[in-house]
Amino acid sequence: MDKSDIGFLQCTKVLEVKTALHRRKRNEKMLSLLTVLLNNDTKKEGEKIMVKKSKVLAIVLCFVMLIFAMPFGVIAEGEPITLDVSIDTTPADVAHVTVTYTTDDLVVGDQITLLATLNSVDVEINQQNEVTNVAYIDQFAKDDYTGTFTFDILKSDLTDVNLLYVKMGGTNVTTPGQNSVELETTAVIYGDVTGDDVVNAIDASFVLSYFVKNITEFPDAIDGSTAADVTGDSTINAIDASFILSYFVKNITLFPVEQ
Repeated sequence: MDKSDIGFLQCTKVLEVKTALHRRKRNEKMLSLLTVLLNNDTKKEGEKIMVKKSKVLAIVLCFVMLIFAMPFGVIAEGEPITLDVSIDTTPADVAHVTVTYTTDDLVVGDQITLLATLNSVDVEINQQNEVTNVAYIDQFAKDDYTGTFTFDILKSDLTDVNLLYVKMGGTNVTTPGQNSVELETTAVIYGDVTGDDVVNAIDASFVLSYFVKNITEFPDAIDGSTAADVTGDSTINAIDASFILSYFVKNITLFPVEQ
Protein backbone atom coordinates (compact mmCIF):
# COMPACT_ATOMS: atom_id res chain seq x y z
CA MET A 1 0.00 0.00 0.00
CA ASP A 2 1.48 3.34 -1.01
CA LYS A 3 1.21 6.61 0.91
CA SER A 4 -1.77 8.01 -0.99
CA ASP A 5 -3.83 4.87 -0.28
CA ILE A 6 -3.71 5.76 3.42
CA GLY A 7 -5.77 8.88 2.74
CA PHE A 8 -8.61 6.80 1.34
CA LEU A 9 -8.62 4.53 4.37
CA GLN A 10 -8.79 7.54 6.68
CA CYS A 11 -11.59 9.18 4.68
CA THR A 12 -13.76 6.02 4.81
CA LYS A 13 -12.89 4.86 8.35
CA VAL A 14 -15.94 6.47 9.96
CA LEU A 15 -18.30 4.71 7.57
CA GLU A 16 -16.59 1.38 8.17
CA VAL A 17 -16.86 1.78 11.96
CA LYS A 18 -20.58 2.55 11.70
CA THR A 19 -21.12 -0.49 9.49
CA ALA A 20 -19.18 -2.71 11.91
CA LEU A 21 -21.22 -1.48 14.89
CA HIS A 22 -24.42 -2.19 12.99
CA ARG A 23 -23.29 -5.75 12.23
CA ARG A 24 -22.19 -6.26 15.83
CA LYS A 25 -25.59 -5.22 17.24
CA ARG A 26 -27.39 -7.47 14.77
CA ASN A 27 -25.16 -10.42 15.62
CA GLU A 28 -25.65 -9.86 19.37
CA LYS A 29 -29.42 -10.02 18.89
CA MET A 30 -29.14 -13.27 16.94
CA LEU A 31 -26.85 -14.83 19.55
CA SER A 32 -29.22 -13.73 22.33
CA LEU A 33 -32.10 -15.39 20.52
CA LEU A 34 -30.06 -18.53 20.02
CA THR A 35 -29.13 -18.66 23.73
CA VAL A 36 -32.77 -18.45 24.73
CA LEU A 37 -33.69 -21.28 22.38
CA LEU A 38 -30.80 -23.50 23.47
CA ASN A 39 -31.59 -23.06 27.15
CA ASN A 40 -35.30 -23.54 26.86
CA ASP A 41 -35.87 -26.32 29.41
CA THR A 42 -39.39 -25.35 30.42
CA LYS A 43 -41.12 -27.17 27.60
CA LYS A 44 -43.40 -30.03 28.32
CA GLU A 45 -42.35 -33.61 27.57
CA GLY A 46 -44.54 -33.81 24.48
CA GLU A 47 -42.92 -30.68 23.02
CA LYS A 48 -39.26 -31.76 23.33
CA ILE A 49 -39.00 -33.06 19.77
CA MET A 50 -40.39 -29.76 18.40
CA VAL A 51 -37.98 -27.83 20.61
CA LYS A 52 -35.04 -29.81 19.23
CA LYS A 53 -36.17 -29.09 15.68
CA SER A 54 -36.54 -25.41 16.52
CA LYS A 55 -33.03 -25.36 17.97
CA VAL A 56 -31.57 -26.87 14.79
CA LEU A 57 -33.47 -24.43 12.59
CA ALA A 58 -32.36 -21.54 14.77
CA ILE A 59 -28.71 -22.58 14.51
CA VAL A 60 -28.95 -22.86 10.71
CA LEU A 61 -30.73 -19.52 10.49
CA CYS A 62 -28.07 -17.81 12.60
CA PHE A 63 -25.24 -19.17 10.47
CA VAL A 64 -26.97 -18.03 7.28
CA MET A 65 -27.54 -14.54 8.67
CA LEU A 66 -23.96 -14.32 9.91
CA ILE A 67 -22.68 -15.15 6.45
CA PHE A 68 -24.80 -12.42 4.86
CA ALA A 69 -23.71 -9.97 7.58
CA MET A 70 -20.04 -10.43 6.64
CA PRO A 71 -18.39 -7.79 4.41
CA PHE A 72 -18.74 -9.06 0.86
CA GLY A 73 -15.32 -7.63 0.06
CA VAL A 74 -13.81 -10.67 1.77
CA ILE A 75 -15.07 -13.06 -0.89
CA ALA A 76 -15.28 -10.73 -3.90
CA GLU A 77 -12.75 -11.05 -6.70
CA GLY A 78 -11.44 -8.51 -9.22
CA GLU A 79 -10.95 -4.77 -8.96
CA PRO A 80 -13.61 -3.07 -6.80
CA ILE A 81 -13.25 0.21 -8.73
CA THR A 82 -12.18 0.76 -12.34
CA LEU A 83 -11.99 4.18 -13.92
CA ASP A 84 -11.12 6.08 -17.09
CA VAL A 85 -9.79 9.64 -17.08
CA SER A 86 -9.90 12.28 -19.81
CA ILE A 87 -8.87 15.93 -19.78
CA ASP A 88 -9.91 18.89 -21.92
CA THR A 89 -7.34 21.70 -22.00
CA THR A 90 -9.05 23.86 -24.63
CA PRO A 91 -10.67 26.34 -22.16
CA ALA A 92 -8.64 29.46 -21.49
CA ASP A 93 -8.05 29.27 -17.74
CA VAL A 94 -8.95 25.76 -16.60
CA ALA A 95 -8.63 22.14 -17.63
CA HIS A 96 -11.81 20.05 -17.45
CA VAL A 97 -11.22 16.56 -16.05
CA THR A 98 -13.82 13.81 -16.55
CA VAL A 99 -13.68 10.57 -14.57
CA THR A 100 -15.90 7.66 -15.60
CA TYR A 101 -16.00 4.90 -13.01
CA THR A 102 -17.49 1.48 -12.42
CA THR A 103 -17.73 -0.05 -8.95
CA ASP A 104 -18.42 -3.49 -7.54
CA ASP A 105 -21.53 -2.96 -5.41
CA LEU A 106 -20.67 -6.05 -3.35
CA VAL A 107 -17.56 -4.26 -2.08
CA VAL A 108 -17.86 -0.50 -2.43
CA GLY A 109 -20.14 1.33 0.00
CA ASP A 110 -22.21 4.45 -0.51
CA GLN A 111 -19.31 6.92 -0.40
CA ILE A 112 -16.59 7.50 -3.00
CA THR A 113 -13.32 9.34 -2.31
CA LEU A 114 -11.47 10.91 -5.23
CA LEU A 115 -7.88 12.18 -5.24
CA ALA A 116 -6.04 13.77 -8.17
CA THR A 117 -2.27 14.32 -8.02
CA LEU A 118 0.23 15.89 -10.41
CA ASN A 119 3.28 14.08 -11.84
CA SER A 120 3.30 11.48 -9.05
CA VAL A 121 0.79 8.87 -7.91
CA ASP A 122 1.84 9.54 -4.31
CA VAL A 123 1.02 12.65 -2.30
CA GLU A 124 4.18 14.74 -1.97
CA ILE A 125 4.99 16.88 1.08
CA ASN A 126 7.82 19.40 1.23
CA GLN A 127 10.07 20.27 4.17
CA GLN A 128 7.50 22.78 5.43
CA ASN A 129 4.93 19.94 5.66
CA GLU A 130 2.96 21.43 2.77
CA VAL A 131 1.23 19.23 0.23
CA THR A 132 2.69 20.17 -3.13
CA ASN A 133 1.05 18.03 -5.81
CA VAL A 134 -2.62 17.52 -4.90
CA ALA A 135 -4.75 19.03 -7.65
CA TYR A 136 -8.16 17.94 -6.35
CA ILE A 137 -9.71 15.91 -3.52
CA ASP A 138 -13.36 15.26 -2.71
CA GLN A 139 -15.80 12.75 -1.24
CA PHE A 140 -19.28 12.22 -2.65
CA ALA A 141 -22.23 9.84 -2.49
CA LYS A 142 -22.29 6.93 -4.94
CA ASP A 143 -25.74 6.94 -6.57
CA ASP A 144 -25.15 3.90 -8.76
CA TYR A 145 -22.52 1.29 -9.49
CA THR A 146 -21.30 3.37 -12.42
CA GLY A 147 -21.14 7.10 -13.00
CA THR A 148 -19.23 10.17 -14.15
CA PHE A 149 -17.55 12.84 -12.04
CA THR A 150 -16.04 16.08 -13.36
CA PHE A 151 -13.83 18.75 -11.85
CA ASP A 152 -11.62 21.64 -12.99
CA ILE A 153 -7.95 22.39 -12.44
CA LEU A 154 -6.44 25.82 -12.98
CA LYS A 155 -4.14 25.76 -15.97
CA SER A 156 -1.69 27.84 -14.02
CA ASP A 157 -1.29 24.81 -11.71
CA LEU A 158 -0.42 22.56 -14.67
CA THR A 159 2.82 24.29 -15.61
CA ASP A 160 5.55 21.66 -16.05
CA VAL A 161 3.03 18.89 -15.38
CA ASN A 162 3.22 15.82 -17.62
CA LEU A 163 0.82 13.39 -15.93
CA LEU A 164 -2.38 13.65 -13.94
CA TYR A 165 -3.08 10.68 -11.64
CA VAL A 166 -6.58 9.97 -10.34
CA LYS A 167 -7.42 7.54 -7.54
CA MET A 168 -10.82 6.42 -6.30
CA GLY A 169 -11.59 4.61 -3.08
CA GLY A 170 -14.62 3.85 -0.97
CA THR A 171 -15.96 2.05 2.07
CA ASN A 172 -14.44 -1.46 2.40
CA VAL A 173 -11.90 -0.70 -0.37
CA THR A 174 -8.29 -1.27 0.68
CA THR A 175 -6.76 -0.87 -2.80
CA PRO A 176 -8.20 2.16 -4.65
CA GLY A 177 -8.78 2.13 -8.37
CA GLN A 178 -6.44 4.41 -10.27
CA ASN A 179 -5.62 5.69 -13.73
CA SER A 180 -3.62 8.50 -15.29
CA VAL A 181 -3.75 10.78 -18.29
CA GLU A 182 -0.87 12.44 -20.09
CA LEU A 183 -1.03 16.19 -20.46
CA GLU A 184 -0.08 17.64 -23.80
CA THR A 185 0.83 21.06 -22.49
CA THR A 186 3.60 23.44 -23.41
CA ALA A 187 5.39 25.70 -21.00
CA VAL A 188 3.80 29.13 -20.72
CA ILE A 189 5.99 32.03 -21.82
CA TYR A 190 5.13 34.71 -19.30
CA GLY A 191 4.49 38.08 -20.89
CA ASP A 192 3.72 36.55 -24.32
CA VAL A 193 -0.04 37.12 -24.59
CA THR A 194 -0.03 37.05 -28.40
CA GLY A 195 1.36 33.52 -28.67
CA ASP A 196 4.22 34.43 -31.03
CA ASP A 197 6.93 33.28 -28.57
CA VAL A 198 8.20 36.85 -28.19
CA VAL A 199 7.71 39.27 -25.30
CA ASN A 200 7.58 42.90 -26.43
CA ALA A 201 5.64 46.17 -26.18
CA ILE A 202 2.75 44.71 -28.19
CA ASP A 203 2.09 42.23 -25.39
CA ALA A 204 2.15 45.05 -22.83
CA SER A 205 -0.38 47.04 -24.87
CA PHE A 206 -2.73 44.03 -25.01
CA VAL A 207 -2.48 43.64 -21.23
CA LEU A 208 -3.42 47.31 -20.76
CA SER A 209 -6.33 46.95 -23.19
CA TYR A 210 -7.52 43.91 -21.23
CA PHE A 211 -7.21 45.81 -17.95
CA VAL A 212 -9.37 48.73 -19.15
CA LYS A 213 -11.83 46.24 -20.69
CA ASN A 214 -11.26 47.22 -24.31
CA ILE A 215 -10.80 43.50 -25.01
CA THR A 216 -12.11 40.43 -23.19
CA GLU A 217 -9.50 37.89 -24.28
CA PHE A 218 -5.96 37.82 -25.62
CA PRO A 219 -4.79 36.75 -29.08
CA ASP A 220 -3.49 33.60 -27.43
CA ALA A 221 -6.87 32.46 -26.13
CA ILE A 222 -5.49 29.33 -24.44
CA ASP A 223 -2.49 30.60 -22.46
CA GLY A 224 -2.92 34.38 -22.74
CA SER A 225 -4.53 34.92 -19.34
CA THR A 226 -1.86 32.87 -17.60
CA ALA A 227 0.96 34.60 -19.50
CA ALA A 228 -0.44 38.05 -18.69
CA ASP A 229 -0.33 37.57 -14.92
CA VAL A 230 3.43 38.07 -14.61
CA THR A 231 3.16 39.11 -10.95
CA GLY A 232 1.47 35.86 -10.00
CA ASP A 233 -1.24 37.53 -7.89
CA SER A 234 -4.14 36.09 -9.95
CA THR A 235 -5.07 39.54 -11.29
CA ILE A 236 -4.25 41.25 -14.58
CA ASN A 237 -3.67 44.98 -14.39
CA ALA A 238 -1.35 47.85 -15.33
CA ILE A 239 1.37 46.52 -13.00
CA ASP A 240 1.65 43.40 -15.17
CA ALA A 241 1.93 45.58 -18.27
CA SER A 242 4.70 47.64 -16.69
CA PHE A 243 6.68 44.49 -15.82
CA ILE A 244 6.31 43.27 -19.40
CA LEU A 245 7.70 46.56 -20.68
CA SER A 246 10.57 46.37 -18.20
CA TYR A 247 11.35 42.87 -19.43
CA PHE A 248 11.22 44.03 -23.06
CA VAL A 249 13.78 46.83 -22.47
CA LYS A 250 15.90 44.39 -20.43
CA ASN A 251 15.55 46.13 -17.11
CA ILE A 252 14.60 42.75 -15.65
CA THR A 253 15.33 39.20 -16.75
CA LEU A 254 12.68 37.37 -14.71
CA PHE A 255 9.08 38.17 -13.83
CA PRO A 256 7.94 38.04 -10.18
CA VAL A 257 5.94 34.89 -10.94
CA GLU A 258 9.13 33.13 -12.02
CA GLN A 259 11.16 34.02 -8.95
